[in-house]
Amino acid sequence: MYLSTGNKKLKSTKEVRFLIFNLPAVKTCPYRTKHCEKFCYARKAERVYPGCLPCREKNLAASKCQSFDYDMKRIIERRLKNKTYKNAKKIYFRIHESGDFYSQSYFDSWVKIATAFPSVVFLAYTKSVKYVLHTAEKIPANMIIRFSLWDDTKAEEKALAEDLQLPTYTAERLTKDGIKALADRFCDCIDCGDCGKCYDTKVKHIVTEIH
Repeated sequence: MYLSTGNKKLKSTKEVRFLIFNLPAVKTCPYRTKHCEKFCYARKAERVYPGCLPCREKNLAASKCQSFDYDMKRIIERRLKNKTYKNAKKIYFRIHESGDFYSQSYFDSWVKIATAFPSVVFLAYTKSVKYVLHTAEKIPANMIIRFSLWDDTKAEEKALAEDLQLPTYTAERLTKDGIKALADRFCDCIDCGDCGKCYDTKVKHIVTEIH
């Protein structure tokens, strides 16, 4: 399995460190909408970088093994013993910069993994809200689930996310007037290490421009 340590937005510093686990885009997103598939930024990396998709495919294969949660825990444990992570004040783990929770058992594995590392903040944007429902009472406080919302998201899925009181994230094409209208929940998405709003459950709704 391969864990990335950052990207253009998830920039590690001495005080803030990132870990990222990715899966292939689209094919692992069972509740994707036509709009999110059309504007999926994760697909761009798979087209531009030859090694990207094979790496994500290997992660997908590993995630289907019975030992996945055990193996992932061991990998995280080794990273946390590394000096650069051991000395960091905050460690953020992004579950799926690319991909989504593709099954109930896979989602449940991540709940177990996050529970094992209370000092690490795990974050996932997801449309697989139905899987969250069945394990909601077991999700630890350090595992932030943001419902990924698009204008063509099904009403029943929106209602379920509201019932679960999940914070939301959406990306839109916005004009300056549109940003002003959404000023109370708009986030200029630049650097996660400096911002951290998505990792804060007190911030209930976040809107960014499609990027």
